[in-house]
Amino acid sequence: MNELTHVRRLRAEVPEDLDMPAAEDRLRAEIAEARKTPARARKLRWTLIPAGIAATAIAVALVTVPWSDGSSAEAVALMARAAQTALHTPASPPRNDQYIYQETVEKLRPAGRPYTRYRSEWLSVDGSKPGLIRERNVIPAGTPAPPAEEMRPDGETALRACGATPPLSRPYIGSLPSRPADVLKLLDERAGDGGRGERLWSAATDMADTAMAPAARASFYRALAEIPGVGVAADSVDASGRHGVALTRTSDGVREELIFDRTTYAVLGERTLDEKGTEFSSTALLKTAVVDKAPAPRPGTSEDTC
Repeated sequence: MNELTHVRRLRAEVPEDLDMPAAEDRLRAEIAEARKTPARARKLRWTLIPAGIAATAIAVALVTVPWSDGSSAEAVALMARAAQTALHTPASPPRNDQYIYQETVEKLRPAGRPYTRYRSEWLSVDGSKPGLIRERNVIPAGTPAPPAEEMRPDGETALRACGATPPLSRPYIGSLPSRPADVLKLLDERAGDGGRGERLWSAATDMADTAMAPAARASFYRALAEIPGVGVAADSVDASGRHGVALTRTSDGVREELIFDRTTYAVLGERTLDEKGTEFSSTALLKTAVVDKAPAPRPGTSEDTC
């Protein structure tokens, strides 16, 4: 679906007697003003725009307003559109006795020596069944192998059935609070060290590829835009070569990007770059599915503890 089709669909959900052009003009004015005044960047006056036309105005504004880095107003607009799309993306919840299956690929350059790691995992929805993780490394031909301590070995890890886990640690999230502030509070409780923005970003990117119900995904996306220091990059590329739009955050000279499909706003992957734009690492989420069972561990498989 292209941008204009998406706008037409959103317009179709709005009563024709509402003043759409005026709403769009107000939103563009708010974004332009926020760009000039960073302190107001995340405080667009949505109360001036009726809720029913806000999503349409956002979509129209994003078609005409170019993305650039460092603007929280643009992050708010991007994630508002992503949240609206998530709400209209059908999804069937898994049963507790099923598994979330995911395939990912990661490109790394430890000590300047590139290699690619492929990962498959089967995670029990409610934690009542054992899971499994398989990893395989590929080193380009003619390239020296990375130091052993910098590369996890090939193999399998069997996951014990550890029972119920906290909601944000589960492979499927059925619900989240509707208010971004409440989602951020949950993320902050999950986070580790560093300043608040760094903690929230770390926790959010760790769970960005988690399977979620549409309403939970929408809440999560709106909360992402409220993390201090986030911006938007018009183009980014994941470890599989797919291009998308990215939410970004820079700390201590390291820029991290969370990449989304431009049409569906599904999470594609992540990448990390230095100040010169040299890529340190990148990931790609290749597949997510609900399955009924996990493979049996092979002989010699290591076991993870609860």
